[in-house]
Amino acid sequence: MKKSCVWLSLVAMISLGLQACNGSDSENDNSGGDEKPGGDEKPGGDEKPGGDEKPGDEEKNCTVGEVACSADGKSLMTCVDGKWNSELCESGFCYLSTEGYACMELDHTITGRRCSDAGDGIVITTLSGEKTVSCLEETGVDTTCVEFGRGLVGCAMPKTCSGVFSDPGTCLGNRLAYCDYTYIEERPAMKDCTALGQICASENGVAGCFDPCADSETQDYVCSQDAKMRHCVEKDGVRVGISLPGACQDDSHAYVCNGETLETVACESGYVCVPSVGGCIKACSASNENDMLCDANNALTQCKQTYEGSWGYVSVGAKECVGDVLYACTDGSVKQTRCYDLVFNDQETGELISNHGKCSKDYNFIPDFDVCTPLYEGTACGNVTNEGKCNANMLSYCNNVTNLLDHVDCSQNETNSLCTIYKGYADCREPCTKLGEARCEIVDYGEEGVVSQIYICVQDAHNSSKLSYLLASTACIGDTLYTCDGTNVVTTDCSKTGGVCGMTACEYPLCSIASSEDCHAEQRCEVDATGNVIGTLSCDG
Repeated sequence: MKKSCVWLSLVAMISLGLQACNGSDSENDNSGGDEKPGGDEKPGGDEKPGGDEKPGDEEKNCTVGEVACSADGKSLMTCVDGKWNSELCESGFCYLSTEGYACMELDHTITGRRCSDAGDGIVITTLSGEKTVSCLEETGVDTTCVEFGRGLVGCAMPKTCSGVFSDPGTCLGNRLAYCDYTYIEERPAMKDCTALGQICASENGVAGCFDPCADSETQDYVCSQDAKMRHCVEKDGVRVGISLPGACQDDSHAYVCNGETLETVACESGYVCVPSVGGCIKACSASNENDMLCDANNALTQCKQTYEGSWGYVSVGAKECVGDVLYACTDGSVKQTRCYDLVFNDQETGELISNHGKCSKDYNFIPDFDVCTPLYEGTACGNVTNEGKCNANMLSYCNNVTNLLDHVDCSQNETNSLCTIYKGYADCREPCTKLGEARCEIVDYGEEGVVSQIYICVQDAHNSSKLSYLLASTACIGDTLYTCDGTNVVTTDCSKTGGVCGMTACEYPLCSIASSEDCHAEQRCEVDATGNVIGTLSCDG
């Protein structure tokens, strides 16, 4: 009879130091054979990962070329001739990466983290040994390592966008340091170009993550299947691809994509090829500056100096403000409207709003939306911004539409009668009496939908005795995160799990230099059902 062994779990083997085996027949002893993942013996052939029983050798257990991880997650399984072959991962971890099942590399299997003795870096312990990453390398600034407890450490990020975190961005090795404007208050952020399969490079002073050019792309300009052009640029010994609308061979010839074929076309007489525009445009001179023409698509083109210094008619969109005049194309002809001559009345009441108008470029911050708007009488904003300020209960702020100073007496509002400042923003808000007091309400925004929002009692930025309700989807007081579940208030103490309150969620410094949502799946911290951080994978990026 065959030898039958019941293999105990790794924990049990270590703690008890034994395995339970039944008697064996030395002639048919199978103890020297490969162990199949799953541990249970099957009567008629090799096992498939997961332990599904197959009735006989004549039935294949897997598809040739199929790859998977073993049931215990320690081996990489490959299907050869319909049978599973097992290869024990050196790191002891098999996982599903973005490219498929693979053994985790030794230097990606982190077993510990601590701050360096000098406090200026993180010492990362992996199965392949220790390595130290400086905080300067991690964050782009000379900062210190911080221990958050429970084995969590991280480099402190700067609180404001400046230096390497400025708008054009900065390449730090193959990481992109930039300013993230997707938050109410912009914040410094880092992006790992390597994790995206890209290369950090700078083009015309603006840094970004770019796709590398393939070795087969021997020309400077290449075309893709969708007829889009890329320019291969040498950067730090590596060629990266910059997407372009088009390109120029010289002043009178342009490159265009015909499918995947790069072709050269000559510019028409009186036209010049401009690289920053990506093609041929009608030439003009400085004496014609701001002159307007309509192109074949009934869109405006304006005579201006290009990035390269040449002059030509550049596309500016459907409408364009030049001083007080609004230009537009109508049936192929340029139409001019002098906004100052317009009279504005209220559409509902008919009352006079303004005897004059002005040309507003990108009205309400909408690109290419230039219109004539009423010329309001009022006071210039001076040093008062749109965030506003409070003088007792008088709210003053700069109106972004009129660029004039607006005043609101909050005390005249029956509900929001208190002028307070929170996170730099002044507004009329509802008074409250207890810090942290919160309630959730369902708010109907019509076409935008119904959402649950929180009213939370917060302190004024300059007067801690002034308390008012802040209306938000989520909020922080210290490291406590406040959210809504319907009409129920939910609080989470981020510090208990080694995190900090990031306004919208608890953030864990280990997971990413910036915020956890920027991490790839295999880089995120593992959190159990109660919110406790129980481990990390590739958190060093």
